This record gives sequence, C-alpha cells and structure tokens, in this order.
Amino acid sequence: MNAAFTDLAALAGTVFLILLFTRAAWHKTVEFDRFTGYVADYRVLPAVLARPAAAAATGAEALTVGALVVPGTSAAGATGAAALLLLYGAAMAVNLKRGRRHINCGCGGARLPVSRGLVARNAALAGLALLLARATPGAFSTTEAALAIAGGLLCWLVYELAAYSLANWQKLAPPDGAADFPH
Repeated sequence: MNAAFTDLAALAGTVFLILLFTRAAWHKTVEFDRFTGYVADYRVLPAVLARPAAAAATGAEALTVGALVVPGTSAAGATGAAALLLLYGAAMAVNLKRGRRHINCGCGGARLPVSRGLVARNAALAGLALLLARATPGAFSTTEAALAIAGGLLCWLVYELAAYSLANWQKLAPPDGAADFPH
C-alpha cells in the first residue's frame, strides 16, 4: 500500500479517535451525575467508588484527547484509547454474562443498552487505536492534512449517525425482544 495513503489514513483515524473521545469526555463532564449513575449501574465496583471511577474515566478520556492531539504523544494517546475501550468493553461483557442487558452503556451520544454488538464495537475501535499507536505518519502538505482531517470528521459523523440510528431503531423494536437484531 502507498506510504502516503497509509499516512493520510492514520491521520484520519487519529482525528476520528480525537472526536470520539472528545465527545465522550464532554458527555461525561456535562452530565457527570448521570454518568456516575451509569458507572454505578455496571456494579463492577463498590457503590462508594462510582463517583471517583466516573471522575477517573472522564479525566482519562480528556488526557487521551490531549495526547492524541500532540504529535509526539499520539502513540501513547492511541494506546490509552485502546486500553479505555477494552476496559469499557470488559465491563459491558461482565454485565452481559450476568444477564444485565438493560443498563445504559454510558458511552456518550446515543443512549444504548449494553450488548454483544457494543462489546464488539469497542474491540474493533481498540484494534484501530492499536494500529494507530504503531503508525508513524510523516509530514503533510496543507491539502493532505485538510483531506485527512475531513476524512476523520466524515468517519466520526457516520459513526455518530449509525449510533443514533441504532438507538432509534431499538426504541421502535417490539418490547418482547422479538426484533431481528443481534444483541
């Protein structure tokens, strides 16, 4: 594959992660009490630790964004993003194993209940982040940088649209769970 294309794709992926974690950190900051409730709903920590854990997750996401933005620390930011995504996915998987499918994921954006699909999504996003952690993009022209940034923004917009579409679809699904959608 062409190295210039790979570099542009890596920058677009990094922009996507920056937007993804900015949105998530913003949601957790603006709706901190609600997010603390989501953390408590997961029941993976004692209730007394829900608020500190929510603050730590919010801070870690903000630090991840900061690290992703700075070229010298973007690999560490991508690694941190992968770690957070895997941690969140593991908490979802634990609750699914317990049969607790109707708790909100707390991801930010569309309010979705935990599902196998969200665990798989987090694993895929963590895989992307780990690929980006290994990328060492070179210098870009202004046009190339603008193209990559636009590509990352477009990917994020499609991602958000898909999440909100899924949330709306789930609201329309029959209440008995008879809908033909993989959970």
